[in-house]
Amino acid sequence: MSLLLKSIRLKKLKHGTIYFFTVIFVFAFNPLHGQQLKKVAVLDFINVTKNNNVEYLEASMTKAVDKKLSELFSYQKPDPSELRRVAEDNFLYRDDYATRSVAMNLGLLARQDVVISGGFIVKSQGGSEILVTTVRILDIPNKRVVAEFDETSKIDNTLFDSIDRIAVRISEEAKAVLPTKEEYARGGGRAPSGPWFSNWSFQFGAGAGLYMLEFADKLQAQLPSLRFGVRANMPVISNQFTMGMQALYLTDKPVAGSSPAIEGLNITTTSIMPGAYFGYAMTFGDFEIHPRFGGGYVLQSITVTGVRNENLTNMMPFGGGGFDFTYRVGRILDVTLAIDALAQFQSGKTTLLNMATVGVNFRP
Repeated sequence: MSLLLKSIRLKKLKHGTIYFFTVIFVFAFNPLHGQQLKKVAVLDFINVTKNNNVEYLEASMTKAVDKKLSELFSYQKPDPSELRRVAEDNFLYRDDYATRSVAMNLGLLARQDVVISGGFIVKSQGGSEILVTTVRILDIPNKRVVAEFDETSKIDNTLFDSIDRIAVRISEEAKAVLPTKEEYARGGGRAPSGPWFSNWSFQFGAGAGLYMLEFADKLQAQLPSLRFGVRANMPVISNQFTMGMQALYLTDKPVAGSSPAIEGLNITTTSIMPGAYFGYAMTFGDFEIHPRFGGGYVLQSITVTGVRNENLTNMMPFGGGGFDFTYRVGRILDVTLAIDALAQFQSGKTTLLNMATVGVNFRP
């Protein structure tokens, strides 16, 4: 009777797991969560003449434009680290962001809808220095220049007023390709500060597992252990915050001589461990460290042969965390070392599963 109840509970758990994954995917790809928003990249404004006296304006001007656009329009911002990676992979240098060709190519490669770029130079005029800022707004899908203009500013205490005027001018010109927040809301959408999910990636790895604590002297994990996963950034919280789902697969057998009750029996346990986690991605050039924590359920199928033959099922919750150490080898491909430490809870006892896998991370 207990075996029948366990089987029923296991089936319910499997159905619940499938339901959970389905809800997450439907929620993630719901168009109201940013899929209808245009992707807009505001590139760093460039100090073209490399004048040290106005170097600080690169950050000030870029932030002012980004702030003004965010106040007025609904759009999706790119992950800065991903935009930088695309540029580096295609030899598009930051110093050239102010040129039309580099801004257009970066927009195409990064799959943006609109790119705003600009640069400034210092010129002498009438015995004093002035700042000349050139701005371009590019419609990437149609490969056209929406607007291009120059703004001349005195390098004095009115300079920041000029920067504000540039931001306002850009906002006015951007209305040709971007909906305001009010227009977006009237169209049936919402105006979030960013999409819920972005930068989807898929992982596969193979490695080994090791048990510790309660049943470590009774169970031995077999090779190989497998890891499958999907992950996305959550820019609505932070560009580095992540959510993911993974499924671990491993088999284990009893340690020989660990229990007289199973002598003469051949026992193999197959475990599938679906779960979800939250993480935080820290990027250092081509390297990334991704700590994460979460939990799920262990679904076990136990096959017994020998003196008697049986097929049993079991389930238990697990929780824990891990690290992904990733090295970027291409625009859409990474090599990843994943380390997990997962506590399995059953009948008041805790067994720790340590698992290490090496694999690939695919970013479509």
